[in-house]
Amino acid sequence: MKALWAVGAALLLAAAYLLNLGSFYAPTNGDEMVYLHIARLTNESGHWLPLVSDLQTPAGAEMRNTKPPLLFWQVMAAGRWSWDLFTLRLPYVLETLLTAGLVGWLAGYLMRVRSAFNWLAAALYLGFFVTYRYGRPVLSSSIESLFLFGACALVIARQSSWKAYPIRLAAVLGLLITPALLSKSFVLAAPVGLWLFLSLWITQKEDDSFPFGLSLPAALLPAAVAVVIGLAGFALWLAVDPDPAAVWREFIVGENFSSKFEGARSDSILIFWLSLLVNAGLLFPLVMGLLIAALQAMRDKASQISASEKMLWLWLLCWMLVFTLPSQRSGRYIIPAMPAVAVLLAMYAGRIHRVWWVVTLWLIAFATAALGWAAHSLDSVFPVGLGYSPLYFVAVGVLLLSCGIGLLSARFRVMLTAASAVAWLALLGALAVPFDRDLGRFDARVTHVVAGQKMMVPQNFNAQFERFQFALPTVPCVQPVPYAVSEGIAATSLLQQAPFAVIIRPLGIPKPAENARSYSIIATRLVLRGRQSPGEVTWGSITDAKALAHLLVEREVLIGTKN
Repeated sequence: MKALWAVGAALLLAAAYLLNLGSFYAPTNGDEMVYLHIARLTNESGHWLPLVSDLQTPAGAEMRNTKPPLLFWQVMAAGRWSWDLFTLRLPYVLETLLTAGLVGWLAGYLMRVRSAFNWLAAALYLGFFVTYRYGRPVLSSSIESLFLFGACALVIARQSSWKAYPIRLAAVLGLLITPALLSKSFVLAAPVGLWLFLSLWITQKEDDSFPFGLSLPAALLPAAVAVVIGLAGFALWLAVDPDPAAVWREFIVGENFSSKFEGARSDSILIFWLSLLVNAGLLFPLVMGLLIAALQAMRDKASQISASEKMLWLWLLCWMLVFTLPSQRSGRYIIPAMPAVAVLLAMYAGRIHRVWWVVTLWLIAFATAALGWAAHSLDSVFPVGLGYSPLYFVAVGVLLLSCGIGLLSARFRVMLTAASAVAWLALLGALAVPFDRDLGRFDARVTHVVAGQKMMVPQNFNAQFERFQFALPTVPCVQPVPYAVSEGIAATSLLQQAPFAVIIRPLGIPKPAENARSYSIIATRLVLRGRQSPGEVTWGSITDAKALAHLLVEREVLIGTKN
């Protein structure tokens, strides 16, 4: 019975992350289309290297070596089956689910519970908003989180072997972090190396008379070996790329040094250090409760903090310290630290004050009601029967009921909090389902009309034109040419540059009659707006159903020159 429960829990967690994976509106950021563009053109070149791109930076330089090749090779390998968003994103979801499994295993191992797996830790990790946002789309975070936290788990699980075989284990660690470096950056070796050094120096005591762990040289050598092996693995990119000078110029110097240290400042140090809370999403009250409980444990002399727990806290600290140094700071850079947060939350679950669990459940309940209101408002833009399924609103009700049970029952509160966070993320993804159906797509007739033709398409973020490769999957493919929405270019001007164009019209403006314009309207579709201006978002616009629908939805109109 217990085995069946475990299988059921695993399937539910996986289903939440696979639901609506192929959506255009999956929570992500604009960089995904940059990566997809580079992967597509590299795949079409017939070679794995060099990377190929038509993009340019604002300064006019080529934007192709934006990330190491493993990120793009994974997309290219998945694309051998089918070049659609679900297939291309699937490997990243599987890596995220493997990371969740690793989190659950390590928590169970450290807590020495009857089960070798801790479902609470795995569910909490999958309940983090940053895990959902960057652990499903074509981004590098899922790869780096899996291999880097895998290295962390290896060191913690094999503590007893470090004194006997430090160099051997350090070599394994260096090999383990290599895929992460080859998918994100060689810079990731810095927090890992610092963490390994501090872990061996501070936590691995030889005797009670020595205040630290291993001697400085004994702790430094394994850390150096692991970093050197990882960097050597990363250097293979320069060794096999036909244009290593471009890799050095565009990635090593441009992407990692110039933009990170010489570019405009982003998050302040204070905001950056609060990013652990932001990354947790609706679970941020629990992270606050964790920090308070940990401080109380440190002050309690009777409380014994194990070496393994210290190493987890050091893992967080090293990621925060290393990525505080660049002038460009972002909570995205510490995503590989979030698995450790989930393990610590599970370990401290019984010591985190119940008020933090209650606050979290209230927050999830409020966010669930907000999704229900948004779905109700958006439903008004669709004809009857073509909008949201009644099952969506049933799911909203069930989730609210789950939160209510957690608030009333101390016995089920902890697991229901974690499960509700994952369920809320699934409902957030499912909010886009009607827009991925017929009224949100250009039909087959359109794809035949524009096949192989040049088409002007709107974009408000770099490489957003790439989405039309999926919106119009024709053979031969359409040739999208981007134009900036903010420039307000007239439709007639767009059609002077290409025979077809996609223009954006607010939902409240009626479709223009064909005979009243100098162009033909071929098709329209409803799309979710990616960005709103600050003045548009008001209390009145979010509390009025019709106003909210007009705030969140717009119409894309495909037009062509009149014959």
